[in-house]
Amino acid sequence: RYRGPCPASQIMVCAFYLFSAGLLGMAGGGQSFLSAARAGGINTRLWVKDNRLQAAILFGDTRNSGWYAELIENQRDVSALREALLLGEPPATESAA
Repeated sequence: RYRGPCPASQIMVCAFYLFSAGLLGMAGGGQSFLSAARAGGINTRLWVKDNRLQAAILFGDTRNSGWYAELIENQRDVSALREALLLGEPPATESAA
């Protein structure tokens, strides 16, 4: 079934960056995770349903916006990442050659 593109936008509001992706209506019945760091004005709110990221709003630090948008678009299972999901994309691990 074609779901169309994932809506995502990033803007700057009063010297703060704001990123939003996904459809909040799709997150009904799921869990909401909030990280609010008052120092620096950085806030992250994520909505997860059935171990899939449904929506994300980042205020202040938007460096992980591409990663969150990819998780939403691909509907990848995030159960293994759940504890650290608010911390952003985990560092890449080097594979042994």
